[in-house]
Amino acid sequence: MTWKATTHEEFKAMANDRCTNKECVIGGCDKSRVSANGLCKVHYQRFFSGKNLFSPIRSCWAGSNESKFLKDVVKTDSCWLWKGNLRSGGYGAFTPRTFTKTSKAPSGLAHRWAYEHWNGPIPHNLVVNHKCRVRNCVNPEHLNLLSNRENILIGTGASARNAKKTRCAQGHPYSSDNIIWLRGKWRRCKICNKIQCAKYKERSLNLLREGGHHG
Repeated sequence: MTWKATTHEEFKAMANDRCTNKECVIGGCDKSRVSANGLCKVHYQRFFSGKNLFSPIRSCWAGSNESKFLKDVVKTDSCWLWKGNLRSGGYGAFTPRTFTKTSKAPSGLAHRWAYEHWNGPIPHNLVVNHKCRVRNCVNPEHLNLLSNRENILIGTGASARNAKKTRCAQGHPYSSDNIIWLRGKWRRCKICNKIQCAKYKERSLNLLREGGHHG
């Protein structure tokens, strides 16, 4: 059975009995105990310094991460704009105060924390995409999961721009019968490839003829 103390008298009784809790014995705190008297690191520091064990400690109470997060959010009619620190690329930076038992270590990205908090876990092989295309938006309704390749192709980078092209640099169509896939990722025009192979073959033959002539 897990025991929790809500008064100093209850805590003293538990400490004397050397309770076997795996969690901190202070009511409302689910951190792992680190001391023999059943306290987590935060409460042990308060106990050691003579402070009140039962005064609110924001990092030990449920909802503290959400309240900290929302302080840096400005809600518009559509987006939730992150007004805290931004990382390179314009994405919000957020580090939660505490982690739940099931949460993973934070990535430091505000939109990823928002997705996990309101929508659910993020599989390791997927990334969080902004449907609104606003990088500092943290509205969970504007976030969805995609593979990394899908996320790249719907963006505005070089890979996305190339994927949207319907013709090669020489004007040949990227039709199903005129595409060679390199490593399953990159398209190459079959007509251009034939022309380049023919030119290479011609150059090679010319070099052989010149070599034979000089010999």
